Amino acid sequence: ITEHIGASRREEAVDDLVPGNGNVAIRMWRGVTVRGEVRLRGDQSPVSGAAVILRSAQPPHDSAVARTDAFGVFNLRLKPGVYLAQATAAGQATPGWQRVTITGESLETSVHLGLAGTGTVRGVIADASTGLPIEGARIRLESAGNVAAILRSGPSGEFRAAAAEGDNVLYFESTPGYMPPEPRGVRVSVAGGRELELPGIWLAPLPVFRVQVLDEDEETPVPGAVISLLRPRQFGWLASGADGWAEIRIANLPPDGRIVGLVEHPGKPSGAVFSLARSDAAGAAVKLLPLASV
Repeated sequence: ITEHIGASRREEAVDDLVPGNGNVAIRMWRGVTVRGEVRLRGDQSPVSGAAVILRSAQPPHDSAVARTDAFGVFNLRLKPGVYLAQATAAGQATPGWQRVTITGESLETSVHLGLAGTGTVRGVIADASTGLPIEGARIRLESAGNVAAILRSGPSGEFRAAAAEGDNVLYFESTPGYMPPEPRGVRVSVAGGRELELPGIWLAPLPVFRVQVLDEDEETPVPGAVISLLRPRQFGWLASGADGWAEIRIANLPPDGRIVGLVEHPGKPSGAVFSLARSDAAGAAVKLLPLASV
């Protein structure tokens, strides 16, 4: 819903509307005047005709859109809340999404956005064992401390993102079935109007953790012992084989590199909580102890 008030506009998102329902009541609020300026980061000259987006951080995440006038100024009316602001012009953009908090304690809020030239960052993520491309790897791009983009690698393992000129940081986040790279963050310097191609990024597959369940005497294997993962939480259970061994496969490794599980004897009240590090992947033993009741 958009209502024009003089030179400014008031934006309001409405949800839970049923198609065809004519009995809809929409309550409008006066809101808070948001007066902003868009200038070049270099010489601070105003930018006219820049598109400005203010996106609400609360559901339903509605967006208000405005354009700057000849003096680089824009005006909006918004209800109090937390917003993310970004401005774009021909070949230029703000470095990421800037956080804007409208408290409602004053009748007007000022926003200042700086534009810089943009370039492109691209790269390819591949399996370190097979050399095959990895699809679905999650990458977060930050510019000037602000999140600029969240993207995933495509079927060919390639990713591409527009970035503000200057220093940017790429964070390689969770990729199901693979170890995170070291270091996770890579700082890159982007030139306006240029494309920066990163060297190949290789991810190692997550290891298969092997654990043997032993009885209280630390010698007798326990077949059929029930194992459940507590961290990372996974649905379902595992059972040890005839020799007491079980293989644990996980999709993502916790940040500290340790997994935690619970194992219980199939026929008597005994069990144990165990923790495995990456160095334990080749094989570890878990001793069962009598369980007490509470």
